[in-house]
Amino acid sequence: DAEVAGMNAAAKAAKSRRVRIRMLGNVKFIGELFRQEILNEKIMHDCVKRLLASKDEDTIECLCKLMATIGKQLDRKEAKLYMDYYFEQMQATANEISIQRLK
Repeated sequence: DAEVAGMNAAAKAAKSRRVRIRMLGNVKFIGELFRQEILNEKIMHDCVKRLLASKDEDTIECLCKLMATIGKQLDRKEAKLYMDYYFEQMQATANEISIQRLK
């Protein structure tokens, strides 16, 4: 965006760090809302699927934070297929990112 275009490298890094911290905080907050039973399981599965759709490292980090926060509650016998799928996709994404870093 135009605001970022006029910034120097240090300012861009600081802005990126603030955005990343805000994203992680929002994800943790959403996870805590689920743990307090304010959000339902369907909403959480939708959040996980949306985060899985991105191959961006920051988004994947948010997904890991969300799974650390809510994974225990989502990991039920009825949702086993979903959880298996989520972790398969997370592993595939981690492999892709590792390969890209090696190039």
